[in-house]
Amino acid sequence: MNILRSIVYGLWRGLDVLRRFLHLVVLLVVFGFVVGALRGSVPTVPLKAALLVAPEGDIVEQSSGDALERAVRKPAGRATRKRCCGI
Repeated sequence: MNILRSIVYGLWRGLDVLRRFLHLVVLLVVFGFVVGALRGSVPTVPLKAALLVAPEGDIVEQSSGDALERAVRKPAGRATRKRCCGI
């Protein structure tokens, strides 16, 4: 009985080592794909480059109304659009 137990224990340990090795291989492959994807997609920016921003929609300088009311209305989907300065 002791011999059978040692054989099963050795087989179990071997499978556990194989499982850990395969997990390490999968982790390294995924890490390699991530590094490879990030490496090729980083754009180079010229030294004297300028950022061009093209905003769309209404420009509001300051929100009007009660802040608590706005905080409650927004998550409920009842947010109102108020225009600033009568535009």
